[in-house]
Amino acid sequence: MSDIHEVATITSKGQITLPKPIRQALGVTVGGKVAFDIKSGDVVVTRADQAAHEDPAIEAFLGLLKGKNFGKQLVKLI
Repeated sequence: MSDIHEVATITSKGQITLPKPIRQALGVTVGGKVAFDIKSGDVVVTRADQAAHEDPAIEAFLGLLKGKNFGKQLVKLI
């Protein structure tokens, strides 16, 4: 993938529109989700279906929100 540089303006509601070249490079369309991570001071944007939380505490919390196996995940953390 070639380097892409685009600029987006933040609205008064804290929202941005992802520029078309960025959406195309990520392969996201209407209703798609993206994840934002900060790594070593850089913001990394990925498709949300590609992003995975590596922190077990976050995974346990997300499991609680989804109502899936929270007890088992909590035991793993302890």
